[in-house]
Amino acid sequence: MIVLEGKVWKSSTSKYWLIYVPLLDLRTEGTSKKDAIDMLEDAIKMLVHKKGFKAHMDFINEGKFIIGANDQKAWVALFLQRARAKQGLTIEEVAHRMGATSKTAYARYEQGETMPSIEKFSEILNAIFPGEAPLLKLAA
Repeated sequence: MIVLEGKVWKSSTSKYWLIYVPLLDLRTEGTSKKDAIDMLEDAIKMLVHKKGFKAHMDFINEGKFIIGANDQKAWVALFLQRARAKQGLTIEEVAHRMGATSKTAYARYEQGETMPSIEKFSEILNAIFPGEAPLLKLAA
């Protein structure tokens, strides 16, 4: 299972709690810590837009957490969509960087139709983040 790190903290300049998952480039806020967590879970659910999808969080320590999901294909698809967009790349550009002759091969991963193997996932990360692939964690 792939999990991503995030953090939640009380703003020093407002009454809100802020929550952020860097590898999804996703941030939101709430009037309480619980509200901020609920807002993040709702945002992820809306982005995935798949019946039965559920994100789950486990706190590592005060303010830091890991987040994963019950549907790995949909979770990886969301991560790939967000990572590509954050890097300012098109689906075609990622496919080209991977040496694919068609963008469809890569697009299937972003659409959650296909789950990439570890080798393919590594290749995709190198295409999106050349020379600086992010550290992802695998959980049992």
